[in-house]
Amino acid sequence: MEQEQCNPQEKIAAITQLYNDMGIDKMAEQKIEHYFDCGKQLLDKVNVPAERKVNLINYALKMMNRKY
Repeated sequence: MEQEQCNPQEKIAAITQLYNDMGIDKMAEQKIEHYFDCGKQLLDKVNVPAERKVNLINYALKMMNRKY
């Protein structure tokens, strides 16, 4: 049985479109926001001055806004 050759970029695009059509991209974004908010709430409870948390918060925000 011969296996059909697939262009990897076409395969990625097709699967990405399928996930988007199913709403998986939106569900993933909602989960990311949920866990970010949970982490932020926990970080707010850490008993250290806010200025010591700035770098961590900025890094987390940068990760939240990245495009992959």
